[in-house]
Amino acid sequence: MRQEEIVQNIEKVRENIAKACRKAGRDPKEVTLIAVTKTVSAETAMIAVDAGVCDIGENRVQEYRDKRDKIQREINLHFIGQLQRNKVKYIVSDVSYIHSLDRLSLAEEISARAQKAGRTVNVLVEVGFDHSGERGGVLPEQLHEFVYQLLEYPNLNVCGLMCVAPLGYDEEKTRGVFRTMRDMRDAFQKEGLHMPHLSMGMSGDYQIAVEEGATFVRIGTTIFGARK
Repeated sequence: MRQEEIVQNIEKVRENIAKACRKAGRDPKEVTLIAVTKTVSAETAMIAVDAGVCDIGENRVQEYRDKRDKIQREINLHFIGQLQRNKVKYIVSDVSYIHSLDRLSLAEEISARAQKAGRTVNVLVEVGFDHSGERGGVLPEQLHEFVYQLLEYPNLNVCGLMCVAPLGYDEEKTRGVFRTMRDMRDAFQKEGLHMPHLSMGMSGDYQIAVEEGATFVRIGTTIFGARK
């Protein structure tokens, strides 16, 4: 995809975010656009960065490291894919947010590596709405206990929730998932936990997510085109 097309796509996404915020009575500044650069070259990712996108999301550790080393700008790096324990060491020193924390063994590894690196890592708990177990994520009915268990791990800042709306859901069901996410996050806030973030919404449903309270939207295809 040509540079001008990518820049135009980013502008359109920002316009849609602003429109969704107006509809919901929100400030667009509350929503961070994460450009998901899975399978996209570092040079192409740089087009988005030069267009003012300050947040880059990666699903794979090797691509994360490649973008980190080649993009010579001040950006926030988000790891949004399933993360294996043995790969934590490669990202823990500079990752801005890990969006996909869904098991205690991973929390233990992130915590230990963060302590060695002398930093606190921002993490979001991935919530799974697929009860088949094929996708990652903590089931909603197990979420409360899981979050409070995470508070026992040093150098973890549990700052929100993340989800992927199940495939095949229509707009009404997708909106229901996002609304449930917001309600669960709000419940933790009422209990005194500082969990401001909701990472939800991708290319096909980000406007609905913004209307329902998303603070991070993860956009790839709409910016960079279909993956090869």
